[in-house]
Amino acid sequence: MKIPGNAEFEACLIGACLRDEANLSLILGTLEERDFSSPKCMMIFRAMQALLNKDAPIDLLTLSRELQGKGVLSSELVEIQESFFDGFDLNYYIGQIKELSIRRKLQDIYAEIENPSIEFSEIVSKTQALLDGSQTKTSLDLKVITPGDVYLYEKPASLIYPPIYQGTVNLFSGPAGKGKSIVTLSICKPILIGGLVWGRFRVTKPGPVLLIDEETPRSFLRDRFQKMGIGKDLPLYILHFSGIQIDRSIYLEALIQKIREIKPVFVVFDSLIRFHSQNENEAGAMSRVMGAFRKIANEGVTVWIIHHHRKGDGPLDQKARGSGDIVGGVDTEFSITEKDGLLTFSSVKTRMEPFGPIHLKLEVDKDQIKVIYQGTEEETLLKEVSEILLDQNRLTVSKIFEALQERKIEVSINKLRAVLKHSNNGIVSEQEKTGKSHRMVYFVSEVQNVALGSLYASPPKGGGKAISDNPSLNGEVEITDQGCEALTLDSQGLAVALQGKKRGVEKRKSEGDFALRAGVKNEEGVEKRKGEDFEVLEDGQITY
Repeated sequence: MKIPGNAEFEACLIGACLRDEANLSLILGTLEERDFSSPKCMMIFRAMQALLNKDAPIDLLTLSRELQGKGVLSSELVEIQESFFDGFDLNYYIGQIKELSIRRKLQDIYAEIENPSIEFSEIVSKTQALLDGSQTKTSLDLKVITPGDVYLYEKPASLIYPPIYQGTVNLFSGPAGKGKSIVTLSICKPILIGGLVWGRFRVTKPGPVLLIDEETPRSFLRDRFQKMGIGKDLPLYILHFSGIQIDRSIYLEALIQKIREIKPVFVVFDSLIRFHSQNENEAGAMSRVMGAFRKIANEGVTVWIIHHHRKGDGPLDQKARGSGDIVGGVDTEFSITEKDGLLTFSSVKTRMEPFGPIHLKLEVDKDQIKVIYQGTEEETLLKEVSEILLDQNRLTVSKIFEALQERKIEVSINKLRAVLKHSNNGIVSEQEKTGKSHRMVYFVSEVQNVALGSLYASPPKGGGKAISDNPSLNGEVEITDQGCEALTLDSQGLAVALQGKKRGVEKRKSEGDFALRAGVKNEEGVEKRKGEDFEVLEDGQITY
């Protein structure tokens, strides 16, 4: 007696696929056409696979057309769809159908025992292959780990220091048409060649990049590459209009296989809406989509997903379009906004330390596209304050605040006080007596070696002077003449030489901190002035 199938279970499973196409991707990883016992369910399942391979939507209309003339009525499809019910346990039904299928296949194999022309070893081999192929799909082996295992995990490591980390999922959201794709390419290029993003943030792990673009027209992409200096020989791999749908297992597994082949450090998806067929506002559906991105990141790559803001006003942390599970499924959400010709880039949600906001300027002309670093909000504010104080020296906070308002600079007076309190760019404060009381006034010191002045370096082995104008805090200052030293300014405005070699410029690490900012003396008690020379000697010490 032939072991029967369960037509009711099979109909429910097909109905689940008609209700939610994502269920088909889950089923395809376990069941095959021949696992169904019902001829009609088998035929419908085959038609669903055909639609999937055509990258066509799967619904009652498309399925009816695919099955036209094959003996399955539209009314029967409606009936099958309605057999799906709330609380349906997809994995249980898959398991039951698979088990009955295996039993029938075993029955067919054992029927061969009575055939003397078939070797017994062949029957055993078929049985073993069938059982081996079914075990991982019909049972779960949950592995628990201990804290000791957790400590064997790799430590967090940056891809770009400090904002972007290796092996993470990152969302980059912003309004349509404000330069998200161009800013992303400006991040990709330093990753490809090594160096600094926007001349400011160090790439700690250069390597190949995979760009998966479902939005940018071919001619536009070519134009951007040419104007941004992305050379033909760079290890940038592109999947352009490939129709990838990561909520379908067939695409996800193919993409992961490609990632294993080319080993990128950075994978860009432009943009989220193009890579799935789900409703962005449904939490359950988007949770599965974000889970697919996590599976990609678990290959050790950094995932960068471009996404759009919803229309209208609202807090920045609620601007990303769609379900909250989109932002909930990432490690960091970066956002970009535009005002008065400047882009503001910042982290909105992060599992790491917050980043930004920083200002960027997008310059586009017929020959080139540039993304130019314009400073942090604090740096931009201090630059305005410095200009005000150079024009009207010795002002109180309230007077500075009034002058900023006249310049249409939006800042609260409390924020201004906090920024001035921690300023180290040559703005000095002191108590000034006015009658019987005192007031705090601010002024620009005579020397501004850090934010507004210049650093002068002498080559350690002779040669001419090299000048680097307008260095800024936390940024690398390259003394570009051959053989001269390269310096970096730390967060306190102290000059420190770097180790390593880059582009023929020798760099050394100083043995101590040496102040180059106004009003600060070095450890020998010597106050330095703008324009004076210093040398980095063979042992790495900076002298004046």
